[in-house]
Amino acid sequence: MKYDLIIFDFHKTLTDSVYFDQFDRETRELISDLIFRPPNNKLWDTKWMTGELAYSDILKYLASETSIPYDKLEESLFSSLENIQWNQTIWDFSQSVREKTRTAIATINTDLFRDFVVPQYRLDQKFDIITNSYDLKSNNKTELCIAAASELGLNIRQHRILLIDDKKKNVDEFISAGGEGFHYQSPNPKLAQTHRDLYNSLL
Repeated sequence: MKYDLIIFDFHKTLTDSVYFDQFDRETRELISDLIFRPPNNKLWDTKWMTGELAYSDILKYLASETSIPYDKLEESLFSSLENIQWNQTIWDFSQSVREKTRTAIATINTDLFRDFVVPQYRLDQKFDIITNSYDLKSNNKTELCIAAASELGLNIRQHRILLIDDKKKNVDEFISAGGEGFHYQSPNPKLAQTHRDLYNSLL
């Protein structure tokens, strides 16, 4: 095996599922504007992803800014988490490659990922280590990757560690820090075989 550890990003890599996907498009756009997009993202999204806020704080804020009751927001949020759809080609790769090397998830994510998603899908049994920005209070992907490697007794400059991530910026920064990277692109039927060929080349 070429690599001592392969690290997978979660959102937009292992899955494209999103929060609140039970709502109509207009409502989802409103929620995105209030939490995830500038300028509100620095007040809400960033603080949520780095452990300064809990999901209950986010729902209280949304309820105060919209006509949607807290209970309805919570219902939609957990419904989306209960119905995560995997990007099958890369998910299958993440599981099959465990026969040859160790794997990790490094994700910029929330308390819900730790408290609900991981146990719901038994991710801690399907990957050797998981690092989450919420727990480490850092939204720097390279720091999360280094922490994952360290937990397994690996050093980024002494071992071959690969990050697979949809954000080229994250991949480039990890490479600059001494790791290796693969820029994942969202699933497309026309790219499925290309992805399989690329994954096979990593083995």
